[in-house]
Amino acid sequence: MNKYFLKLLPLLGILIITVFSCKNDEDITIPDTGIVTPPDLEPNVDLTFVKNLDDGTIIDFNTVQNNGELITSGFIISSDVADNINNQIYIQDKADNAESGVVIDVALNDIYLTHAIGRNIILKLNGLGMQKIDNALHIGVLENGTLSPMDSDDFKEFVFRTSTLETIVPKKLTINEILQASESTDEDDDISTILVSIDEVQVVNDELSSSYANPDNNETVLRTLIGCTDNKNIVLQNSGLSNFKALPFPTEKGTITGILTKDVLTIRDTDDVNFTESRCGTGLETTTNITIADVVAEADGTNLVKFDDVTFATVQSGDDPVFTGYAISSDAEKNIVNELYLQASPENPDAGIIIDFAAVNLFETYPIGQKVSVNLSGLGMQMVNGNLHIGKLNTAEDAIEPITPSQTTFNEVVAPSDDPAFTIVPTTVTIEQIEAGTFIPLTLVQLVDMQIAADNQGQTFDGDKELLNCTTKTKVTLRNNATANFASETLPNQQGVVTAIIAQDPSIPYLVIRETTDLNFTAALCQEKEILIDEDFQGIDTGDIGFDIALDGWVNANSNSNIFIRWTSNNNSDNIFAEILNGGPTDQYNAWLITPELTIVTERTLTLSFDINVNDRNSDNLEVLIVGLNGNVITEQTIINDIVPQNNTSGFTPIETTITIPDGQDTFRIGFRYRKSSGTPSTTEYQIDNLKIVEQ
Repeated sequence: MNKYFLKLLPLLGILIITVFSCKNDEDITIPDTGIVTPPDLEPNVDLTFVKNLDDGTIIDFNTVQNNGELITSGFIISSDVADNINNQIYIQDKADNAESGVVIDVALNDIYLTHAIGRNIILKLNGLGMQKIDNALHIGVLENGTLSPMDSDDFKEFVFRTSTLETIVPKKLTINEILQASESTDEDDDISTILVSIDEVQVVNDELSSSYANPDNNETVLRTLIGCTDNKNIVLQNSGLSNFKALPFPTEKGTITGILTKDVLTIRDTDDVNFTESRCGTGLETTTNITIADVVAEADGTNLVKFDDVTFATVQSGDDPVFTGYAISSDAEKNIVNELYLQASPENPDAGIIIDFAAVNLFETYPIGQKVSVNLSGLGMQMVNGNLHIGKLNTAEDAIEPITPSQTTFNEVVAPSDDPAFTIVPTTVTIEQIEAGTFIPLTLVQLVDMQIAADNQGQTFDGDKELLNCTTKTKVTLRNNATANFASETLPNQQGVVTAIIAQDPSIPYLVIRETTDLNFTAALCQEKEILIDEDFQGIDTGDIGFDIALDGWVNANSNSNIFIRWTSNNNSDNIFAEILNGGPTDQYNAWLITPELTIVTERTLTLSFDINVNDRNSDNLEVLIVGLNGNVITEQTIINDIVPQNNTSGFTPIETTITIPDGQDTFRIGFRYRKSSGTPSTTEYQIDNLKIVEQ
């Protein structure tokens, strides 16, 4: 609901606006009935006449001319395509250089489908009424002295589309002109409810990094715009029902187009906000003429770039190249020293850069979020260990060197803005994107579901450490300075969100944190390696011990149905395990114990481990295989060699080996086959326990 309707509104007005402006599922879409203007229907009054009827009360059009017929017309300037305007049609008297406008209140939605911007409509006024509500004249059905929105039948009776479709030309105004008109007591100065455009405007500093409205609720939000030429403010109203409410509001300057109601603007959709130019400001900011992306584009491998020799297309002859960035680094904890990292914008930056300083405690002048302007005159750029650095040009060495800070440096070379620090919104990335190179170097990023890799758990921050993603089991390097204040602290043993600057050395990406709170780890550690199966047979009921193993998904079978030798369960000191007893007399057979079907998660190279006990060995009968199962048919695929002991073990012996599942095969099973292939009696018995298969 449009919040500004509620200001200083009597109870009746509140009820009207509640009905008019709150879109719901019962609203009716306007049917497309084609161009239905009756041939004898001609406007006899214009919207200026209608506007001048307002006297502060509800106007009954039937009584204006003693029941004489009143017909007016106008051009549609609104659209509900983005749901920022709902249940209302704004019309103005002319397509260009408009002077008057009104609002038609309707209980309809999807109006834009049949009544597009620029469509000329004819409005029969008899039977309708008009009332000024929050500086806009609203027209609706008049019943018992109150206004109500038009339903579908009312709309067919009073509103008619013509075949005329014009391009609406917004009236060019400045904020100062709008404010003067809104404060004037002369009705001729009233320019409410027409489409206007304002050049050279931007959102105020306090609202940078904000969204159009609140993503989490349907409340209307007011954004404040400021003119770069007149330094005046105007309010932009954004509905909490709009489909763009969660989008970030542009931080640049430019032109805005919107429907003006006294001193409040309402846009139709985000196309009405054309902010593409660098922000206006004071001091060095006012001379900004390039972007960080422009600077990065001049990189020449590892070769030195001398900015005094570079011609930027947007820099006029005689001007110094100046760019603006936002600080994302801090040397407060000394994990970053002598460097200031700048990215192109507080949110969704397209480039980042490092400024080298011969100084410490840079965070005092350039705190995180500080807007900074950099004059490149006399500076150079070079790729150092895979990252772009800017420093003072040392022509003798044909290299760059750190900038020595001074008041002159702060004010004229690397100048902090007078604005309060902006909120830096890290860009969410995945390790897969990092590995693919689809990230913006030297910008602030965020990774979720992260933890310290197992090999580094329990260690200190000092040096390079590996971070693991709990979902994909992929890793990325966390680089820590040995001189950081927290270098000797123990790494956190939980998982969570990482906020860090992403860099590369020279092409291998790594992350740099500013302080330990950049690792927001609060959840329990995840299992680093995916476990495909972990079976210790302890789930077998005590009443089933000694009988054939019949675990869910397992196969326990003998190829010779006449031989009743199967894998059974046994128990020793409360430890349950699987066993196959001596191979019997002269019969030949294969006795199989096969795992459930296992699915590859992320790795094809796996670690297979189990405990085995060999008793009364007189022959080697056991084989371990990678197998498949097609119905009841066991398909032998790969024998895992040299894994079964060829001797008595006198107790369980741990076995571990690496297996690789063939490409293209997403599922598999492991089969333990007791193979009796000769007529010689076999006495060898095998016991198996603690079977586990995990990713490498």
